[in-house]
Amino acid sequence: MNKINITIEMFFEIRNAEMYGGEGSVGYAEIKEDICLESLKDYDLQADAKGKIKGFADMMKVSREDVRIISRTEYEENTEED
Repeated sequence: MNKINITIEMFFEIRNAEMYGGEGSVGYAEIKEDICLESLKDYDLQADAKGKIKGFADMMKVSREDVRIISRTEYEENTEED
């Protein structure tokens, strides 16, 4: 069977992280990941998303509730340079 190559992009809003200014701050991040699978049945999007939220929360030393996945549109609207 041929492998399937896909690219997954996820966009995140991260609140209260010292990296973005501490309590009350909002920052944004994105992850772009290339995946090679035998079948899309082999990929659990929900588990991957939860794992990435946990990873950002741990890395930024904030709660998981302070990290949420957002749309590309919301990400771009909030990261555009003036």
